[in-house]
This record gives sequence, C-alpha cells and structure tokens, in this order.
Amino acid sequence: MPKRQPPKLGAMGSLALLALLAALLYLAHRATPAQLAIAAGLCAAMWLWALRSARRIKRELQTLASCRAGESICDFARSFDRRAVDPWVIRAVYEELQREIQLDSFPVRASDVLAKDLHIDPDELDMSLAPAIAARTGRTLEIAEAHPYRGKVLTAFDLVLFFNGQPSCGDKLQRRAA
Repeated sequence: MPKRQPPKLGAMGSLALLALLAALLYLAHRATPAQLAIAAGLCAAMWLWALRSARRIKRELQTLASCRAGESICDFARSFDRRAVDPWVIRAVYEELQREIQLDSFPVRASDVLAKDLHIDPDELDMSLAPAIAARTGRTLEIAEAHPYRGKVLTAFDLVLFFNGQPSCGDKLQRRAA
C-alpha cells in the first residue's frame, strides 16, 4: 500500500492566501487605529478559543486512548468479515483516522462515531480524509446512486464498508475502455 502523500497547496490555496494577504494590507493601510485594535482583539479571541477547544479535544482523546490501552489494528480488523472486506481498505482507514486524530498510536474502534468520538468534522472527512484513503487504496470517490453507504458514513465501520464498496480506479478505467 502506498504511503500517504501530503496534500499540496495548489492554485486555489495559493490564490486564497494571496487574497488574505491583500485584505490584510488593505486593512492596515485604510483602517483607523481603533479599527485595527478591534480586529486584532477579535483575532486574538478566536485564536484563544480555538486553542482551548483543541486542548479539550486532545484531553478527551487521550483519556479515551488510555481506556483502550493494548488495542491495535488487529482488534479493529477483527470487526470485519475477512472474506468480504479488503484488508488494504481496513488498514488505510485505520491509519488515516490515526493521522487525522494526531495522537500517536490511537486505538481506533470500528464502533467509533467519527464526529462524536473522534471529533472529525464531516467537512474534513470529505475534503481531506476520504481523498487520502481513496489514494492509498486505489479506489475511486465517484459515488454511485445505488451505493448503500451514500451519505450514511457515521462510524469507522461505515467508512471501511463505504470504501470497500467503491470500485477500484483500475475497474473504472476498464469500464471506460470497454
């Protein structure tokens, strides 16, 4: 299985950073000292709130990890039918969830609710996590209307079964050639 490739900033990301820089330069040039002080205060308050929230989430995840001491990917894999689920999908989902959580060797369980237990935002799932899993497993992200997990991925178990039901990129190429 290929290692995860770090995402690149890309043209849209570069454009967004350039627009943010232009807005900051405009604000610094046109704003009064009182407006700058208010903007700086709001930015500082948002930064402190985000920092406090991140620390709270990290403590919750560390507590959860300590309750699961000794569990590993083997325990996660036993939650699935070995004959029906691709082991690469299981491994890719497990490792990408660990990477997303940003805790060393966090023992993910198949029953973990992504948003509630693991604090993974649904947008993060769509924008970062799913493309990384798809790339590592060689599966496509094109969702067929008949896919049973379409719009219903809530747990790590659902995420594995979603990707297991996706066609591989090779299958997609074979269908187009036919």
